[in-house]
Amino acid sequence: MTKTFIFFGLFFLIGCAQITVGMDFDKTKVEQIVKGKSSKEEVVKILGEPVEKETEARVERWIYVNRVTSAAPKPEWIRLSYQGEVKEKKLVILFDQDTVKDVLFYETIKPFGSSLGLN
Repeated sequence: MTKTFIFFGLFFLIGCAQITVGMDFDKTKVEQIVKGKSSKEEVVKILGEPVEKETEARVERWIYVNRVTSAAPKPEWIRLSYQGEVKEKKLVILFDQDTVKDVLFYETIKPFGSSLGLN
């Protein structure tokens, strides 16, 4: 409990916080990847190396993800609380040997908030 209180105390003194997971990628370049035509080499030239590579049942999956969580203290004097949002871009590319089999892209923005309830 003490460590949590110290962490959130410092968080509120510092102000806004931002945490980034993965690496950013240009979502407009996703359209350059063509199912049944683009190769792994072409994908790397377009987007760079993926964050993660997996292989299952002879299908290779490359994952590109960028998640940015930002939060700021809420102006409440009685409770330690914060609000923010999570922005995420995720791209999954499936390969059949060296050729792109499928491309799945999504982007979300989700608000969140929390309170320690110290009153």
